[in-house]
Formats: sequence, structure tokens, C-alpha cells
Amino acid sequence: MSVEEFARHQADGDEPWERSSATVAAEFLRVDEADAARLTIDRTAPGEGGGPETVVVTLDGLFDDSVRAERWTLVLEPEDGAYVLTTAARALRCQEGRGHGDFGAEPCL
Repeated sequence: MSVEEFARHQADGDEPWERSSATVAAEFLRVDEADAARLTIDRTAPGEGGGPETVVVTLDGLFDDSVRAERWTLVLEPEDGAYVLTTAARALRCQEGRGHGDFGAEPCL
């Protein structure tokens, strides 16, 4: 998924949410507007050497007749005290009887 529009949003100013990879992920996905029963944010930070962080956001229990959950895997690079989103990938888990039961890129029925 393209992150170019979000990169322009980030470039507009120095916001407090840009200083944490988890809050950058939350801003990108607009989790404040999510219609999920459960939300988890898991962050994997590199060792002492620094480098990119991976944030996995799972929105489960969606109020959708086909899609049960979305899982986003985001990669963020530290840059001048902020985190810049570089890649975003989305996977879906379908409602029972509406497609695949594991997370995958295929759409649900």
C-alpha cells in the first residue's frame, strides 16, 4: 500500500505523535475512528544499533459482514527524533463462511 500521502501529512509539521512508532501507526490507520471490538499494537524494535521498527496493528471484531479482522504490518525508520512510515501491508481475516480463516491478502466474500 502506498504511504506517499501520509508522508506528505508527516512533512507538514513536527507533531508529538511522530516521536513514537506506535503513535505514528495509530495516526496512519486512524485507530481513533476504528469500528473494531479489539485493537492491539505490537512493536518490534531493533537492538542497540537502531534501525527500522516494525509495528503490527490488529483490528479484530470488525463490524463487517465479510471481514472479521485486519492486520497491518508497518515499517518505520527513525529520522531526526521522529519515525517515518516507509512501508505498509494489509492482511485480512474473513468472517466464518466468508473466505479464508487465516490472515491473507485475498479479499473476503
